[in-house]
Amino acid sequence: MEALNMELLRILLFLTVTVTLESCVNGGTIKYPTVMYFPDGKGDLRPGIIYEGPTKVLPINEAEDIKFFLYTRGASYQLLVGDVATLNASSYDSNYPTYIVTHGYQSSGASDTIQDIKDAYLSRSQCNVIGVDWSVIADNILYPVAKQHTVDVGIYVAKFIDFLATAGNLDISTLHLTGHSLGAHVMGIAGKNVKNGKVRRITGMDPAGPLFNLEEVNERLAVGDASFVDIIHTCAGLYGFEDPLGDVDFYPNGGHPRQPGCSIILAGVCSHSRSWQFFAESVNTDKFLAVPCGSYDDFKNGTCDSEPKVPMGEPAFSSARGRYYLNTGQEPPYALG
Repeated sequence: MEALNMELLRILLFLTVTVTLESCVNGGTIKYPTVMYFPDGKGDLRPGIIYEGPTKVLPINEAEDIKFFLYTRGASYQLLVGDVATLNASSYDSNYPTYIVTHGYQSSGASDTIQDIKDAYLSRSQCNVIGVDWSVIADNILYPVAKQHTVDVGIYVAKFIDFLATAGNLDISTLHLTGHSLGAHVMGIAGKNVKNGKVRRITGMDPAGPLFNLEEVNERLAVGDASFVDIIHTCAGLYGFEDPLGDVDFYPNGGHPRQPGCSIILAGVCSHSRSWQFFAESVNTDKFLAVPCGSYDDFKNGTCDSEPKVPMGEPAFSSARGRYYLNTGQEPPYALG
C-alpha cells in the first residue's frame, strides 16, 4: 500500500509540473508548486520544496562541505585550499589549460554533468579538469536553502582559484569555469570574488531560474563575472532562466521545454539536463551552429538564414553578442551542423 501511495504521489507531482510547463509554453505566469522534481546529475528525479519568504540558513563548513577533484590523463587527486604540498604532489600542470566544472541542485561531483564534461576535455587534449563537489549543500530537499548557499560556495571556489594562482602558477586570464543550474550561479559568484585576476570565461548551462531575478546581480551569474560569459538555455521559464544573462545567450530549439527527444512527462527535467549534454558534446565538435535572430519564430521562418553562424558551447566565439538560435537532434550526436 505504501508503494502504491508513493507512486500516486509521484504521478500527481508529474502532473503538477506538466501543468506548470503548459503554462510556461503558452505564455502563462508560472506559479511554483510546493514540490517540483529536479534532475540530479544522472538525470534521475529528486524532489525539491520551493517556497518564497525568509529562510533560516545554518552556516556551512567550507573546507569539509566543498571538495575539489583534479582530473588529468591517468590520474585524479583531491586538492585542498591552502595545501601546497598536496598540490605539488598532484599531476596539476599550469602549462596545460585548466577547466573548472560544477554541478547543480540535488547533484554531486560523481554526476554525469561533471564526469561527461571531464571525459570530453581529457579525450581532446592534455589539460587540468577540476570538478567542484558541493553535494553536501546541494542535496537538500529545501531548494531555497541550497539556493542561498550558492553565494558561500562561489566565494570558496574563488578562494580555491586564488590559491591555484599563487601556489600553482595558474594564469586566471586563461581559466574557463562551467556550471549547471545552481552551479552556473556558483561560478558567477566565484568570478565576482576572484582577487588575482579576471577569469577568462564562464559558461552557464541552463542557469537556475526559481527564486532568482534580474535585479539581484550579486546573487547570480551576470555579464562581467568573466571577460566572456556565454549561456545555454534549454529549460527557460521552468527550471532555467528565460532572460538573457550573458554576453551571448544560446537558445537551442527555442530554449524552452520540451527539448527534442524529451517525453511530455519528463519534459522539464530532461530539458534542463540537455544544456550540459549539449556542452559536453560541443567540447569535441563545432557543429552546434547558431545564428543571431530576434526570436525563435523568426529563426524557424528563415528570417535570419543569411546571418553568420556561430558555434554554441565550448568553441563559441568570445566576440559573439546577443541571442542566438539553433536546432538540435533528438539523441546523440545532437549537433546538426
